[in-house]
Amino acid sequence: HSALSKVQVRRALSLAVDRTEALKLIGEGELISGPFTLSSRYYNHDVPVPVQNIDEASRLMRDAGYEKNGAQWTTKGGQPINIRFFYDEAMSDEGQTVATNIVGQLKAFGIAVSDPVSFGGDLWDERIMTRRDFDMVMGQWSFDVNEDIGQLFRRNGVSNFVGYSDSRTDELLDGAYKSQDPSEQQAFMKAIHQRLSVTQPYIFQWSLRNFSA
Repeated sequence: HSALSKVQVRRALSLAVDRTEALKLIGEGELISGPFTLSSRYYNHDVPVPVQNIDEASRLMRDAGYEKNGAQWTTKGGQPINIRFFYDEAMSDEGQTVATNIVGQLKAFGIAVSDPVSFGGDLWDERIMTRRDFDMVMGQWSFDVNEDIGQLFRRNGVSNFVGYSDSRTDELLDGAYKSQDPSEQQAFMKAIHQRLSVTQPYIFQWSLRNFSA
């Protein structure tokens, strides 16, 4: 959606969501402000988890050129922001629960969001990863020991299905990959975490706490 090309709108939507409310519906976890878990050596603990702030979210929407008409945010010409929302069916009932809650929160904020629709498998790969035929999508990921986020956030990365493009992020990724110093690599990755919190390509939510027996 063209509105989501504006960083103010993406940050507004992030601040419109109460992550704690959504998490409580499905279990326990740790709220995060970036792409890593809290236990990762790359997690930047100086970056705070966004807390729901409707006043600040509204200010950002106005800064982006939108206005509140009744209960909805619209363009100056009165057109609502119609967002199509999908989620990965592999997330099963928990995915539906969270997706429904997030959509409800965004609607309450004044964004015209569709009811969440799920699909997966080949259709997910074809529609989301290849055609990029969506506005917002909810999914999940896990890392191997390398915690490589390069293909997610590098311009034209194979997993960068949201079309994120930021020259500073690319520079930091290049620095991390070229460095042979673990401490320097860690500094680059923490800087990327901080940069992603500013540009907000994702609404980062949480790392679920899982139990096994």
